[in-house]
Amino acid sequence: MKIKTLTIIMLAYGLLFCGIFTYLKSSQLQEPLLLTHYYEKEYFQSTVDYIPLYYITNQDDHFQLVSVESEALPGQMIFVEHDSITGREGIYTQHEAIITIDGLQEEVILDKLIFHFSNGTAIQGDIGSIKLSPMKDSNPEDLVVHFSTSGSSNTGESYTVGDVKRDGELTEIALPFPEMVEPVLKLDVEKMRRNYSHGNHEQLLSSNEKQSAADIALPIKAAIGEKIKVNAVVDKSLMYKNNIHAIEAEIRGVFQTGDEEIEQSLIRITEQPYLTSKQIKELKKLREEGGQ
Repeated sequence: MKIKTLTIIMLAYGLLFCGIFTYLKSSQLQEPLLLTHYYEKEYFQSTVDYIPLYYITNQDDHFQLVSVESEALPGQMIFVEHDSITGREGIYTQHEAIITIDGLQEEVILDKLIFHFSNGTAIQGDIGSIKLSPMKDSNPEDLVVHFSTSGSSNTGESYTVGDVKRDGELTEIALPFPEMVEPVLKLDVEKMRRNYSHGNHEQLLSSNEKQSAADIALPIKAAIGEKIKVNAVVDKSLMYKNNIHAIEAEIRGVFQTGDEEIEQSLIRITEQPYLTSKQIKELKKLREEGGQ
C-alpha cells in the first residue's frame, strides 16, 4: 500500500515537473524580441548620438547586440557603443543598446533595421519610426514662451513652465507621430500665477483634468509677464497595447502674434520601456501570430 502511494506521489511530482518544464519552454523566446521606438532626433554637424534601442532576451541567453544596419543608410554599418541590461522580469532580460550615427546630410527615417548579435545571428525587424533631422536654427528672442522649468512626478506626469515674452495666442497643438501618440497621451495647458515655488513639484502638476490634444479649448491667450504651464501624461499600459515601447519626441505649439505665426516646442515627452513578464508573453504571442 505504501509503495503504491509513493508511486502515485512520484508520478504526480513528475507530471507537475513536466508541466512546469513545458510551460517554461513554451514561454522562452526563440530569438530576441525587438521593441518599437518612436523618436524625433536632431543631428548636429552630421552626427546624432545617444539613440537607445531596446530588445528582450531570455535570461539564460548570453549574447549582445553588436551592430545594426538600415536600407535608409545603404552601405553603413552602425556599431553599438554600449549594451546594458536595464531590467529582469521572470525568465526575461531587457537590454538597452546605444548607437551613434555619423555622416547624415538630410532627413532620414529609420523604420526597419537588421540587428547583428554577438552569437552570429542577424534579425530584421520593424522598430517603429526614428526620425533624424538637421538641427533647426532658432533665436530665443523669436519664441513666444521661454520654457525654463521642467520635470516629472513619480506618477509619470511631465510638466514644463515658461514665461510669456510676446503677446499672442496658442492656436494649434501638433503631436509627433499623431496616429500612434494621440490615443495614449493626455495634456493640459494653462496659465499660472506669477509666483510659484520652483522646488514644489506638486504645485507644478496639473490642477485640471487632462484631455486629448484635440479636446483642449483653443485659442489660449498669452500676455507678456504671464506664465504658461504644460502637463503631459502617457498611459504606458495603453502605449504597450498599441505597440509603442519607447517615445522621445516634442509636442509643438503654433502661436499667432499679430500677423506672424510662430511654431515652437511646448514639452518633450520621453518614455522608456519596462514590460512585465505577462506583457512580454503577450507581445511574443502577437509576434508569433503576425499581429505586431
